[in-house]
Amino acid sequence: MSVYYVLSDASILVKGKTYPYREVMRSLGAQYNASDKSWIVPNTPDNVSRVGELCKSVGGGLIKETTHVSLAPASPAYPPSQTLSTGAMPSPALMTRVADRTTTLTTYEPPSLPETAENKLETKLSDGFSIAELMRQAQLAIAQSFPRSVWVIGEIQNIRWHATGVYFQLADAKEGGSQSATVTVNTTIWRSQLKDLERKFGETLKEILQDGFRVRVLADLSLFKDRGQLSLNIQSIDPNFTKGSLALQREKLLKELRAKGLDQKNKSLKLTPFPFIIGLLSAEDSRAKSDFIDQLKVYGFPGQVIFLPCQMQGEATLKDVVSGLKDLQKVGCDLIVMTRGGGSAADLRWFDSKEIAYAIAEARIPIIAAIGHHEDVCVAEDICFQREKTPTAAADFIISLFQKTRERLGELSLVLDKTLSERVKLFDAYLAQLMEKMRAEALNTINDQRRLMDQAESSLELNWQRRVMQWSSRLEQQQTGLRQGLDLRVQKEQARLEQGQTRLRQGLDLRVQKEQARLSQGQNSLLQNLELRLQRELARLNQQCDALQSKAQLHIERIEGRTRDLAKDMQRATQIGLQSQEQALMRAEAAIKEKDPQPWLKQGWTQLFDDEGLIRDGQKLKPGQDVKARLTDSLVELTVKKVQSSKEAKV
Repeated sequence: MSVYYVLSDASILVKGKTYPYREVMRSLGAQYNASDKSWIVPNTPDNVSRVGELCKSVGGGLIKETTHVSLAPASPAYPPSQTLSTGAMPSPALMTRVADRTTTLTTYEPPSLPETAENKLETKLSDGFSIAELMRQAQLAIAQSFPRSVWVIGEIQNIRWHATGVYFQLADAKEGGSQSATVTVNTTIWRSQLKDLERKFGETLKEILQDGFRVRVLADLSLFKDRGQLSLNIQSIDPNFTKGSLALQREKLLKELRAKGLDQKNKSLKLTPFPFIIGLLSAEDSRAKSDFIDQLKVYGFPGQVIFLPCQMQGEATLKDVVSGLKDLQKVGCDLIVMTRGGGSAADLRWFDSKEIAYAIAEARIPIIAAIGHHEDVCVAEDICFQREKTPTAAADFIISLFQKTRERLGELSLVLDKTLSERVKLFDAYLAQLMEKMRAEALNTINDQRRLMDQAESSLELNWQRRVMQWSSRLEQQQTGLRQGLDLRVQKEQARLEQGQTRLRQGLDLRVQKEQARLSQGQNSLLQNLELRLQRELARLNQQCDALQSKAQLHIERIEGRTRDLAKDMQRATQIGLQSQEQALMRAEAAIKEKDPQPWLKQGWTQLFDDEGLIRDGQKLKPGQDVKARLTDSLVELTVKKVQSSKEAKV
C-alpha cells in the first residue's frame, strides 16, 4: 500500500499504489501518466510538504538515486514545467534543446519529512488548522480508511437522471432519532459507469433505481473538500438485494392481512344486480381510462361512470388512491374500478403498500382491480373483490353482470306467467266444482220437499174418507195454506240459492280481476321504472360525452401551443449549440496552428535527427557524426565538424 516519490527541479514523480489517493493528486494539480501509472506533480514547497505527508502516512517516502526513472510524461515532448502550466507554445530554442530527464535511484530510505515540514505541521497542531488544511487532512484520512470500494446499503431519495449521469441520495434511519429522521450521503453514477451497468443489467437497472427503493451498491467513498461533503461513486449494484427486499415486504403485508381476516373482507361483499353507478380510479388521459369507458360504450352501458383522476405511479399514488376510494364511497357508487396500464414491478410497487391494502379491506363497496401486471399479482389485486388483467376485461365483467341479471329477470317473468296461468286454471276448476255442488244441493232440497209433499198427500188421502165430511172444508183450507206455504218456501229457497250462487260467482270474478290487475300494474310499473332510469342514465352519459369532448379539444389546443413553444426553444437551442461548436472548432484550429512546427521552420529554425531520433543535447554529438536537418520542404544530411557550447559559439 506504500507510495513513494522522487524530486526533480521542475516536478515531483509520485509512484506506487496511488489509486485511492487520485482525488488528492488532482487537487495538487498533478497529471497522470498511464504508461507507468505515476503522477507528475508541480514542484512547489507546499506540494512537496503535502506529498511527503501523504507518503509518510501510508508507509512510503522519498527515494534517492540509482536506477533510471523517466520523469517525462508519455505524450508531450516538452518539459514538465511547460506542460503543467498554461500549455503555451515553447520558445524556438526549446525546439533543438535536449532536456536531461533521467534521475538515478539508489537505496530506499525510511520515509521522512524535511525538518521544515515537521516544524510546520507542529505549528499547525499547536496554532490550529485552516479550513483548507482541515479538509485536506480529512480527505487523506478517508482515502486511507477506505482504499477500496465498499458495499453500502441505503434507501434511494431524490433521484435525478441527467446526460452526465445519475444523481441521488442514499438514506438510512438516524440512530436515536425519530422514525422519520434520516442520515443521507450524496451518490453519483457517472455516465461511463452507467453505460457499463446498463449493458450488464439492462432494464433491471431502471427498475431498481427508483425513489424509495432500498439498494446494495459497491461504491468509492470520497470527500469533496471545497464543500466538506462526503460522496459515493457507484461502481456496481446488487439487483437481487432489492428484489428480495420487495418480495419480503409484500409477503409480510399479506401475512398480516390474513391474520386479521382482511384479505377476504372485500371479496365477501355482495354485488348489486344492476351496478348503474361505477366509480373509476385511473390517471387523467390514460389509455386504461379510455379503454374501459370505450368498452362500456360498445355494449351500451346504461349506467353512470364517476371518474376520479389520481396518480397511479410515484409517491403521490398512495395519497390519491386512498382518498379516491373514500370519496367514491361517499357518492354512493355500486362498484369501484381501480385500473392502470400495466408496467414493471418497480412501477407497481405502490399497490403493494399497506395504506392501499387497508383502504381496500375497509371499503364497503366491491372493488375491481385491473392493474395489468401479468407476471406477479400485487397485494391490491390479491385482496380486492375481483381481479381482471386489463381495463377492457373489467368493463366486460360489469356488462356480464347486467346480462346475467337480464337473463334472471327473463326466467322470473316466464315463471310468473306460468304461475298465473296455473292459478287461473285452478280458480276456474274450483268455480266449476262449486257450481256443480250448489246445483246438486238445490236438486236434493227440491227432491226432499217433493217427498214430504208426497208423504203429506198420502197421509191426507188415507184420512180423507174417514174425515172427509168433517174436515172437508178444513182440509181444503189446510191444503190451500200448505200449498201456499210450500210454494213460498220453495221460492225462498230457490231465491236464496240463486243469490248465493251469484255472490259466489261475482266474488270469484272480482278476485280474479283484482289479481290480474295487480299483476299487470306491477309489471307496467317495473317496466316504466326501468325505462325512466335508462332514459336518465342515457341523458347523463350524453352530457358527460359532451363535456369530455370539450375538455379533450381544450387539451389538444394546449398541447399544440406547448409543441409550438417547444419547437421555438429547440430552434434557439440548436442555433446556440451550433455557434458554440463553431467557436470550439475555431479555438481548436488556433491551438493546432500554435503547436505546428512549420511556422518556426519557415523562420529558419530546424530540428536535428540521428539514428536514435530527435537530438536535444548538442554535447552528445561527436565530430564526423552524420545527422539530418529538417527544413520546410526537405530533409538535409549533414556531417558534424565541431561541437561548441552555446556560450562559446558566436552567432
